[in-house]
Amino acid sequence: MNVTGSQEPSLSGRQFGPYHVQKPLGKGGMGVVYLAHDTTLDRPVALKFLLSVAVHDTAFVQRFHREAKAAARLSHPNIVQVHAVDITAHPPYLVMEFVDGVALDSVLRKEQRLPWQRVLTICGQVAAALSCAHGRGIIHRDIKPGNMLVEANGRVRVADFGIAKVAGTLTTLTAPAITIGSPAYMSPEQCGVGEVVPASDLFSLGIAAFEMLTGQLPFQAETNLALIRKITTDPIPTLAASGVEAPDVVQAFIDTLTAKELNRRYATADQVLEDLQAMRAGQTPPHLTRLRGEVPGGLGLGNAAGTPLPQGAAGETAKRTLADELLDHGDSAFRKPPPPPSREFPWRAAAAVAAAVLLVAALVWAGKQGFVRKPHLAEPERPGVPAAAGPLEAPPFKDDRKQGEGWKQQGPEGFGPPPGMPHPGMGGWQPGMPLPPPGMGVPPPPGMTGAAGTTGQAPGMHLPPPPPGMLPPPAPQ
Repeated sequence: MNVTGSQEPSLSGRQFGPYHVQKPLGKGGMGVVYLAHDTTLDRPVALKFLLSVAVHDTAFVQRFHREAKAAARLSHPNIVQVHAVDITAHPPYLVMEFVDGVALDSVLRKEQRLPWQRVLTICGQVAAALSCAHGRGIIHRDIKPGNMLVEANGRVRVADFGIAKVAGTLTTLTAPAITIGSPAYMSPEQCGVGEVVPASDLFSLGIAAFEMLTGQLPFQAETNLALIRKITTDPIPTLAASGVEAPDVVQAFIDTLTAKELNRRYATADQVLEDLQAMRAGQTPPHLTRLRGEVPGGLGLGNAAGTPLPQGAAGETAKRTLADELLDHGDSAFRKPPPPPSREFPWRAAAAVAAAVLLVAALVWAGKQGFVRKPHLAEPERPGVPAAAGPLEAPPFKDDRKQGEGWKQQGPEGFGPPPGMPHPGMGGWQPGMPLPPPGMGVPPPPGMTGAAGTTGQAPGMHLPPPPPGMLPPPAPQ
């Protein structure tokens, strides 16, 4: 709510019943909030005084009384409790629980942007509060960071149900200089496009979530008329366009909260809670997937869909438990950003690559050395014939005829060996020649026992002594 053209007189130091007014805390919906001391119960309380421009409007005061009583019926850990209301005082006021916390808009002015994990925790706690209010027929109609108080333990409390619309009430506010809601956070329904419904509060929650993520409002204009036109027609900007890095599911979540058409927006706060519960468990958010027609990526979402919250008393307990789990503390699933990528040298990966390179190099070397036999080049083995090691190359022919003792012409072949040398191709052994090494196919002359292994020794001839380590040839038989 905005107040224009009026300056409220200070109420500090005054006494209203058992309440001693101390200092102003700020302006809220339909009034100014002061810190006061309850002298009866000896506790701090917050007093919201009705604006002076509206105290003379009987219908307005009655509406204020009726909605204050409706808000007093709300009891939830994420809602600022209303204790009492007095419309006979001047000005009329209501007594609220004092929350020792900081308004979220003050946090944003200091921190500019919040991590997406923290934004989701705040959205979950606000959704839990709205689920309680909507279940009792109360629509807040002014969801914004200024109406969200953050306690020291991270719990978020929704305040200022003073302009809430009670379902079925047709009374309208006509007091001058009062605008219902905050224009920047209004839903299309509050701008005149349709009837205000519980999903209208969820649209405002989406605008607040966008502001928490980016540090700025998605729709801005110089006049309220231009702003209303943007809210009802323009799509919400993407997070990436504002330089925000977040999983795709976060963008889809914001888009679903702020959809222009009601059939593409979350219908109830319970649906928001169920999707956040599924995302925390790494499951597919069922309502978001149904409304968007796709499964958004990010957060390691699996194939299993989240389960709906139970109904009745069990459902209320489950929602309060979930709201407690979504507190902004260190071990919350949405609290800490994902760990940054490790900057340490990847020793394991490097070792694996080095081992693979060494293995390939060893195989290549073995192939070049002949240790690796290629099947398609292997020669088939024949029975009784050992496989050849490879083709033998003949030594190059050397012509020694010009060296003096060279070959002499002998016989029809044209050339013969020198004296004492066997003729090529004749085989055999000549006197004065050493025995051939074992395994050579040169047979000894008749009657001699050579390395090739026949018998006898030619008369008058002597064999040279065997090399050291070798046995002499056997004696002739």
